[in-house]
Amino acid sequence: MGILSKARILIVDDEPLVLHSLSSIINNYGYEVDTCTSGEEAIKKIARSEYNLLLSDILLGGIDGFTLAAEARRINTGLQVILMTASPNPIDRQRAENENYQYLGKPIVADYITRLISDTLKESRKAA
Repeated sequence: MGILSKARILIVDDEPLVLHSLSSIINNYGYEVDTCTSGEEAIKKIARSEYNLLLSDILLGGIDGFTLAAEARRINTGLQVILMTASPNPIDRQRAENENYQYLGKPIVADYITRLISDTLKESRKAA
């Protein structure tokens, strides 16, 4: 599993079933996973702990995924971000691209999300 498996990933989704499923899939690939159900809770966790990647739903109760990602990057400038949504649209996709976030539509395919995480973390290490 190598050095990438030691990466810490924070998953944020207000749907407990999605949160549990993603956490199980990603944890099974050897990543250290933490979860929360709101953007506000995520910001507190990011301020207290070091994460390599934020995987967040865009539509959350309270602050949305874009606002969360911007605040998270203010706290941790090297944080990689993947935003996901059950309602993909070209405006959000372009916004994510402009902000250097990965963008992913739901439902999530296990092989695809783990490959996207791995590729995103590898790119961040190359840039460092």
